[in-house]
Amino acid sequence: MDLPALIEAGVDSVTLNVLPDSVRAPGQPELFHKLVSMVPLMSARIGSEHLLTMIGVKDSTEEYDVLAHRPASLERTTYRMLGYQLLKGGEPIKRAASGLLVCLADGVTADQWETLRGWFEYAYSHDLEEISGPMILWSEMAHNNLLPEYIAARRWSPHKYLTELSRYGLVISGVTKPESLGGLKNPLFVPNYDLLGESEKQSVREYKDAVVGTVPADFDWTNEPLYPQYKLTDKNVRYPQQLFAFIPDDILNSSAAETDLFAGLDSYPDKPDTRAEYQGDLKWVPENYTPFPRVKGDFLDFGDILYFSKISLGFLEALKEIFIRLQKQTDPLTVNLPYTLMRRSDGSYLLYVYNPYAEYYNDLHVQSRYPIRKVTNITDFPILPAKYAIEEKLDYVARYEEDFPFSEKRVEFFNKVAPDGVAVFKIELDGV
Repeated sequence: MDLPALIEAGVDSVTLNVLPDSVRAPGQPELFHKLVSMVPLMSARIGSEHLLTMIGVKDSTEEYDVLAHRPASLERTTYRMLGYQLLKGGEPIKRAASGLLVCLADGVTADQWETLRGWFEYAYSHDLEEISGPMILWSEMAHNNLLPEYIAARRWSPHKYLTELSRYGLVISGVTKPESLGGLKNPLFVPNYDLLGESEKQSVREYKDAVVGTVPADFDWTNEPLYPQYKLTDKNVRYPQQLFAFIPDDILNSSAAETDLFAGLDSYPDKPDTRAEYQGDLKWVPENYTPFPRVKGDFLDFGDILYFSKISLGFLEALKEIFIRLQKQTDPLTVNLPYTLMRRSDGSYLLYVYNPYAEYYNDLHVQSRYPIRKVTNITDFPILPAKYAIEEKLDYVARYEEDFPFSEKRVEFFNKVAPDGVAVFKIELDGV
């Protein structure tokens, strides 16, 4: 669908119907990652002022009530969608979606509105100055150039990359465009770099931070404005892709001496592929779904009828690992679970931590580069405050502020995240 043409024709807003991720059926176990990953890319295409997201709360016709039966999942979806940001150099950060939409036919009661309003009001209230972690590059030209590539080789789209990286624990919460790169400083993910226009490639070359991307394995770098320091080619797949990384000298030189961003990555494509969609007999592509010949190694995108060529799990993990290593070098916080980190105009941080498991509570562990002045719980769960680690007694944590008053040694804390849920904290650091 040509969304920019709709906006140009006078359509005020487009609503992305993010179905309740808790309404899961067999064959759609990862629907959450697929749906939320649409938000930043649609925002880049049409502008955040034209994008709303509709969350599934309850529906009498389709017979679900997530607010009653899976409230933690609905809370996670709400905060996750409002955690995506549209970035333009020299301009204030904008939320990728301008607002949320709740269908009135859902029959939401007054007390349920109070619950929803509590989530909405806080998530909408923050004034951001920067976000942590990588951002993805959206190019309308690359998008148009992708169609023949997909027809020929079922090549991955930016949305497919976002979905799979999210599925394996990397949250890319920012999106930008080639003409907006000046002044930005987050690591940049450029899927399908070869499909960019020449001026767009030059903008990527002039970018001041790390650039990590993908191209086909046989891509010729000879005449490219960008030449990477590191390249890794996938193995044992029909249409192998190549991961590349270009890291400016000032970032490489500032890295900790014991840290090699690329150490051990060469062996990642040789890892066993444990994904369920590749176990047992591989599914053949049904002829009524696609004009392509039947080829083993293709799999159905969850909740859709699009097939994509296989990219090995090890290759995907190598891509994720580079970004995680870059984050550890630059982020003020290190978190053991998938997260979104944003800095507000008052200098405090908002930390959204997501539990990828629906079956059980998860322990979160946060380590800080700077002494922690205060941690405030925003979500109703966890109920108890942060448990600070006490260095002298590694087997003990202090539950209350008076047990461990502020000092330079207060640099890590523990807490819990609800099953399939989110825990949100306001964190104030000293010396940032």
